[in-house]
Amino acid sequence: MAKGWAKFPYAEKKYVHTAATLKKAWGACTWATRSRCRRRRGARRLDRLPRRRLRAGGEAGLAAGGAGVTVANKATAIYANYLEADEKRKLALFEEVAGRAEKQQAAEPGNANAFYWQAYALGRYAQESRSPRRWRRAIGGKVKAALETAIRLAPKHADAHIALAAYHAEVIDKVGSMIGA
Repeated sequence: MAKGWAKFPYAEKKYVHTAATLKKAWGACTWATRSRCRRRRGARRLDRLPRRRLRAGGEAGLAAGGAGVTVANKATAIYANYLEADEKRKLALFEEVAGRAEKQQAAEPGNANAFYWQAYALGRYAQESRSPRRWRRAIGGKVKAALETAIRLAPKHADAHIALAAYHAEVIDKVGSMIGA
């Protein structure tokens, strides 16, 4: 995890969970991604997540491994998208998420969230980047393929459906309405 993350700017008390309260709240917290609450080696560390900062959640997710990588990817991507002000650091964080998600896909090919978070990170990277247009277009193909895979693996993955719809809307916006006809 990158060092120097800003402090989480919201009241912290309501974000603190014990193992029991996290299990009880799991469905509401993950309804869009349909993540299952599993007990794995190291998962106890996730139960004691310090909610002081997104960074702490990401670090705990990485330490837990397995499904915890999804927690780390989500925490890092959300931090980069909404809280990181420095453009270079933001892009580096999106690259970090995309790389971790790709490794997670190799280790867990049936994990829809591994594909979703790769697509999210690559898509946000392409939107934020000042890289050449042809390079951003190459990322677009990866984003689309990852989102389609996430949906194939988890047909009710709401975030993947929304992201794929946004992808198509952005393509139409950039290329023109005659492609969509």
